[in-house]
Amino acid sequence: MKIISKTIKKKKMKKLEYITLICIGILFSTLNANAQYSTIINETTKVLNNVYGEKEAAIWYLGSDGFAIKTKNHLLIFIPPNVGSEHGAAVPPQASLSTGVVNPEEIRNLDVVVFSSSFPNFGHGIWSWQNFVNDITYVLGWDPIISPDFHNYIYMKPREKKIIDGLEVSTIQATQSGVSFFVNADGLLIFFGGSTAIYNPEMKESFTNEIDYLSDGLTQCDLAFLEFQVGAGNRVPSIASGIWYVNQKLSPKAIFPMGAMNREIRYGTPKDPNTYEYLIKDLIKEAPTEEIRSKIVETGKPGNLFIYQDGKIITK
Repeated sequence: MKIISKTIKKKKMKKLEYITLICIGILFSTLNANAQYSTIINETTKVLNNVYGEKEAAIWYLGSDGFAIKTKNHLLIFIPPNVGSEHGAAVPPQASLSTGVVNPEEIRNLDVVVFSSSFPNFGHGIWSWQNFVNDITYVLGWDPIISPDFHNYIYMKPREKKIIDGLEVSTIQATQSGVSFFVNADGLLIFFGGSTAIYNPEMKESFTNEIDYLSDGLTQCDLAFLEFQVGAGNRVPSIASGIWYVNQKLSPKAIFPMGAMNREIRYGTPKDPNTYEYLIKDLIKEAPTEEIRSKIVETGKPGNLFIYQDGKIITK
């Protein structure tokens, strides 16, 4: 009986040691992950607090149609797909622009302007950011008609111009819904197309009319954010022709293709076939000239950072 008892004790001890090793491994893995996230967030904070000059910016790709642009005095956020705090979902502590997610704690001391171009791209979670961010303004290209007591926002109709928080903002009618924004932020000229695209040939006239209206008196912009596919990787030729037309009329220095995510995945970076960033390579190949090919930015995964200086994009 004593021999059996000792054997059982040894087995229990080995099991306990095994469990202890597993726990230690998990602990070190967690600490290592937290350290990595801490490094990412610290690096992002440095970039956000950098003093940029006129016509300079840091640009984060947030997935789908979402982008964050830090200029000298402003942080502009365009229709982010991962907004957090919706339906009771809290933003995880490791969330960062560098992981493709807007963490209000990370941007709380910045001058933030949030743009929502149309209702289909709207996320209710953006409203909770005002509880964390000291200086935030919401600009909507559609009117949700909600209580201003709880949600303060500026509604802009198509073909309107306004000075908002030191920004010069103008709009055109988007082809599908809402508006497209043209923003002058610290000398940086940004065209955010939203759902402005030639989704089918019948839309060409309305598309070109609005782009012509916008380009009147404008010789060149810095950044253009344009839809390049729709649905499950569907890149009809008419969409690409719209990009070439915008390039002709606005002469952007850099073109960021939008709409690569087929559906929203909260706090995640879904793999194919749910994302279609890889199709940007095909768009570049189809560009009619080398000059246009050199302008198109391969966004890659959400969280990727790009620096715009001296009229060109630098991948970080």
